[in-house]
Amino acid sequence: MDLIGDGPDVKINRSSVILVGERDTLAVTIDVKNVQDISYNANFTSTVTAYKRGVTNTNQGSVSAECEYPLLDFSWTDFKCTANNKLDRNENFKVFTSFDISKGKLIPENDMNKMLTLLTVDVVAAQENLDVNTDNNKFNIKIEIRLKYDIYIQADQQLSDQERYKAVENSDVRKTITHQYYITNYGPSYLPKTYVNITVPVKKGNNEIAKITKMSPTCNVQGNEALIGTTLAPTTSITTPFANTPGNPDPHRRRRAVDEPVAMSSTGQKQTMKNITCLEYECIILECLVMNLDKNGQTIVNVTIEVFEKALAAEKDFSEIRYTTNATVTDPEVWYGGKVVPMENTVYATKWTTFVIDAESVKNEVNIWIIIGAVLGAVVLLIIVGIILWRCGFFKRSQKHDQVKKWKQDSLYNRKSIRMSQANKQSYSPIEETTANNGSEKKTE
Repeated sequence: MDLIGDGPDVKINRSSVILVGERDTLAVTIDVKNVQDISYNANFTSTVTAYKRGVTNTNQGSVSAECEYPLLDFSWTDFKCTANNKLDRNENFKVFTSFDISKGKLIPENDMNKMLTLLTVDVVAAQENLDVNTDNNKFNIKIEIRLKYDIYIQADQQLSDQERYKAVENSDVRKTITHQYYITNYGPSYLPKTYVNITVPVKKGNNEIAKITKMSPTCNVQGNEALIGTTLAPTTSITTPFANTPGNPDPHRRRRAVDEPVAMSSTGQKQTMKNITCLEYECIILECLVMNLDKNGQTIVNVTIEVFEKALAAEKDFSEIRYTTNATVTDPEVWYGGKVVPMENTVYATKWTTFVIDAESVKNEVNIWIIIGAVLGAVVLLIIVGIILWRCGFFKRSQKHDQVKKWKQDSLYNRKSIRMSQANKQSYSPIEETTANNGSEKKTE
């Protein structure tokens, strides 16, 4: 037996599993061989729990055969084939037929409650004359049918990649970002239902940092609904027949320009990045339903968030803040149990938006305590200098200088200096100067 469809044929043995969607046809070859004396009217009857499709080929052996199908049901086929001639020793007749194992037949009406979980092939050979060994006349195999998925989730890293904010702690500004995830089912099986759980940081202690304003219509809130915007409106969600994952993000998109100013703290030291995740912040969970995703089908879920600028500004020690959401795909085995091959690994993706502080809003920032400390330091220094000058007698020398000046003013020397200064300011002849001097001498005598 073989599984036939897109790609190489797959051999079926007793340990094989039919994966829904992997192939759409089960090819069965029944070979009846006579290993003893002549066999008359050799035949076989068979029951296959699948719907027959295509043409039966009966001319593959030493002798041809004729087949009849007394029962053809949607999920059941009974048929009987008889050799057209006797079989000599080591002669055979061979019948090739095929059965429909497409998704529509294995999961009727896409109803998982009607899904076939086991395919059985029974064959019993017989002949008209006595068969001396009937132990090798029977064949029976039961093949399990399972769903298997290769689900991939990817965040759109280019959307809401980077935002700028100002260091204003009383700001009423809200930064709107959208986190979008692409969910692709690479098969091979049809995916009836699963959930994508998105965790969104919204609170730290008593302080709200963000609020959800929009989300895909298939999403519901699990957790604190008070942290959801009051004007909730659904965003678009699409299903495409082929995978259409976003391209790789521009590697230069997160790189700061060479001449762009780098935000610094008041101490002049460059700060590190802070991550806002559910490890430190209170999160709510959005449970987004994904349904009826065929092989290579894709759907999109997204959430729009308003991040409070004042919450970002409160993180003074960081110049960049990375706001992160996570999306995890629930294993469909949770709902369908043994019908599904469990996922080997957890399927998840992470989306972040980097908030970069506006350097202009912090370049003139000076800590008030530094200003106060500088003023107090200057006052103390001035007092210390004054004490030192006083102890060195600086102020005593100033008083002595004033006393000497006063003595000079009261002395004859000082009065004479004043008269001479006044006389020099007047215009007079040499005779007048002599007379003045003689008169002065007489008065002195």
